[in-house]
Amino acid sequence: MLTKPAIAMLAFLSLLFFSAPTVWRPLTPTPLPFESFNTVSTQRPERLRGLNKVLHNMTKMGYESDYYLRIWLFQASQVPKDELDRVLQQASRGYNKTLIITVLNKAYTEKNGMLDLFLRSFRLGKGTKPLLDHLLLAAVDQTAYERCKLLGLHCYKLVTDGVDFSGEEFYMTGNFVTMMWRRTQFLGEVLQRGYSFIFTDTDVMWLRNPFLKLNQSSEIDIQFSCDGFNGRPEDESNPLNTGFFFVRSNNKSIALFDKWYDARNNSGGMKEQDVLLQMIKNGTLRERGIRTRYLDTRYFGGFCHDYRDFGRVTTMHANCCRTVRAKLMDLSLVLEDWKTYRNGSVVLHNPHKTCLIDSWDELKGH
Repeated sequence: MLTKPAIAMLAFLSLLFFSAPTVWRPLTPTPLPFESFNTVSTQRPERLRGLNKVLHNMTKMGYESDYYLRIWLFQASQVPKDELDRVLQQASRGYNKTLIITVLNKAYTEKNGMLDLFLRSFRLGKGTKPLLDHLLLAAVDQTAYERCKLLGLHCYKLVTDGVDFSGEEFYMTGNFVTMMWRRTQFLGEVLQRGYSFIFTDTDVMWLRNPFLKLNQSSEIDIQFSCDGFNGRPEDESNPLNTGFFFVRSNNKSIALFDKWYDARNNSGGMKEQDVLLQMIKNGTLRERGIRTRYLDTRYFGGFCHDYRDFGRVTTMHANCCRTVRAKLMDLSLVLEDWKTYRNGSVVLHNPHKTCLIDSWDELKGH
């Protein structure tokens, strides 16, 4: 009959064999409850669930499972099943399966372009620099992906077969609408994997930590930014903007994103935001018990409704703006005003003329 140490060693060798290749992290000195393996068993490969069953059988047979074997088994349960799982784990580490996601293409990753300005806002913001460790960039083309990797960020290549998203996608053009729907599909997949997130466009400047201004209740499923705010955070007539929102991963939000993405087939060419607005108007969210909140533009601002009190502002979005060039010019002014405010000087309000007027005149033919 095999001794207890021999059985433990056999089980460990089986673990190495069935989960290879694996990079093992250092052993944690904290004892792990046996029940914790059961809570994660639905999210790990089938071969590891089988090994967990072996461990249970050993215990039933009278063998006390080895402490370090439990640790090895727990670590194996965290092995990513694919590249997306790997980057989601990395970006949410220490943040309770919560992260920040943005989607970008080549047009936004040029040197001194929108991506650089976006990242600069994190570095200049109050309490926002550490959040870069929890930012995942989903790149829709190879150039954007390579630039992301060069910057040492969490990167994921989001492929869409047969579509080239590398150029600037002007508002409401065909490729723009297609890219927005691909984004919706991707975010739904992230929810299905159990991750909650803030989604942010890269034309949103992060001046303070938005997590501190979000409603902390676990009963709230989705919190949307708005193009305008009527003072009532529960009022569905607030004009939401999908360029910045927070969503909790649960059965309700997963089902909503599935239905939202499926609605593209009958959207008549509408962009994803307009389809969601229609779903809200039709009562789809209420019928599904989804609780929403709409974010106050005094804190989550934008160019559509320009309320720029730097004593309150958390994020500033270049909405109501059509071109990358215009966004860059006016958002650069926002960061200059922010630096002036942080230095204790009087801030002179810079109007967003390039976005609100010039960008629309420039593209009247598009």
